[in-house]
Amino acid sequence: MKLDEILNKIGENKKKIQNFRPLKPAEIEELDNYFKIGTTYSSNALECLGR
Repeated sequence: MKLDEILNKIGENKKKIQNFRPLKPAEIEELDNYFKIGTTYSSNALECLGR
């Protein structure tokens, strides 16, 4: 995929996300929890690979 195609896709996805704003407090909390769990899982997986 070429750089301009990637940038166009990013722009399209940004517009889609903007359509959902503003987020409700419950949605923000849910996203926060989702990413905390995801980054913790990824961090633990990386630590296991280093052993």
